[in-house]
Amino acid sequence: MGLFSKKKVSGQVSEREASSQEKLSSFKRLLADTIYTDPKGYFKISAPAGWQSQDFKDDPRGKVRFICPEANNTIVQVIGQANPFSDFEELVRDCQGGSDRIKSRFNASAAVEKTTFGDIPADKLPTTLRSGF
Repeated sequence: MGLFSKKKVSGQVSEREASSQEKLSSFKRLLADTIYTDPKGYFKISAPAGWQSQDFKDDPRGKVRFICPEANNTIVQVIGQANPFSDFEELVRDCQGGSDRIKSRFNASAAVEKTTFGDIPADKLPTTLRSGF
């Protein structure tokens, strides 16, 4: 059925549709009005509103970091590149190696989690560094 219901209840917007529209409207306020486009063409993303961006022009990958000074310099980093892996499990193994390096180097909490992005298999690597790092 998607995010919005097409059904009307007695000629009015259904409660479910109104709730979905409120959530979407609230979420959109968190995003900047403009779309960040990676100069190397790997991705486009709606950046968080009011966050600073840092490009990595010398990195061969598409890479940007969004920083929120008001939230203890919280960082969201996006990296895009051509897929060098032969299959999804090879990607998972590579991410696990990255997780191990982060834990060892920074004494951080990190673990690879399999997920999906849309309908595409993906992994994410949530990481928590010690306070004051």
